[in-house]
Amino acid sequence: EHNNDPLEIEKVSIGKISVGAQNNIIDKMTLRRVQYSTLDEIAKALQHTFGPMGSNTVILTGSDAATLVANYSKDGRKCLEHILYNNPIELSIQTQLKDIATHVDNQVGDGTTSAAIMSSAVFKQLCAAEVEKDTKYSTPYTLIRDFQKAVEEIQKAIKNHRRDFALEDVYNIAYV
Repeated sequence: EHNNDPLEIEKVSIGKISVGAQNNIIDKMTLRRVQYSTLDEIAKALQHTFGPMGSNTVILTGSDAATLVANYSKDGRKCLEHILYNNPIELSIQTQLKDIATHVDNQVGDGTTSAAIMSSAVFKQLCAAEVEKDTKYSTPYTLIRDFQKAVEEIQKAIKNHRRDFALEDVYNIAYV
């Protein structure tokens, strides 16, 4: 079976990554694999909560059968908060996604699931460019600069297509 992932990801055994005073440095490809698989896992876990037609996700809490509680939620942020990781790299990725989700939430009021899915998709494309050794992006700074230009162009296009919000829009939204 051929894997189409740009890094040809095999499930990385996190137990092999040693963190501590003597083994706290990992190589770049191992880091990329963990980043890639963690973002992919989170995006897949949250994708079921996506949008108004998203479904509930079961969140289990408790440490044993006597304290086990099942909660149901469509909220991507709540689901993200309850994903458990022990590895410091995975935890840092989850924390960064929480920060992104907080920023998106503060700006537009929702969007944790969208932010997670888009982060995973963008990272996959960045990994593909890195593996292909895309000379256009020989340094991270050129990539960031081009990405910022693309964001600015998208913002301009959105602003050019905006329209004023009318009372009829409120009625149409409420009618749904």
